[in-house]
Amino acid sequence: MEKWQEEMAAIRAAMAENMKGFAELRELQKKSSEEADKRLEKLDKLVGGISKNNGLYAEQFFKEALEETKTFAGVKFEKFMPNLKYEKKETCEFDIVMVNGNSVAIIEVKSRIHPSLVEELATTKLTKFRKYFTEYAKYKVYLGVAGFSFDDTVIEKAKEFGVGVIRQHGKTIEMNADALKSY
Repeated sequence: MEKWQEEMAAIRAAMAENMKGFAELRELQKKSSEEADKRLEKLDKLVGGISKNNGLYAEQFFKEALEETKTFAGVKFEKFMPNLKYEKKETCEFDIVMVNGNSVAIIEVKSRIHPSLVEELATTKLTKFRKYFTEYAKYKVYLGVAGFSFDDTVIEKAKEFGVGVIRQHGKTIEMNADALKSY
């Protein structure tokens, strides 16, 4: 019986050592996970900052180009309103709005244009514009997206919704408004 008790004591000691090792391993995993989380958070801020800077650069480029000409799809506008906002119960912002006596152009600007932006502009954003800027209720509204790069299907989506496309062309811009419609 003495041998059996010695073996049990050895097993208990080994189990206690294993439990201690597992606890140390869990603590190391926790520290490693916390360090990884901190690195990911820092990387997220860095990438987010780059993305924001690209977006701001795109907005500045297209705002300057359109403010100079105040023309969209062959229509001349008198008033140029960058970052037109509505802030009450709900908030919405339009990157570029140009107005003349009977027409409004709403241009959304992004560094890279995706098809979903075209659809969102022609549905959700247009609805909000009509709802919150009632002084333009009887105006024709023309829609456009402006960006440095485009998803392959943007042109098709723009034609589907009658939205103009504005691209950088060297130091100037070029417009594709073949299927443009007024809302």
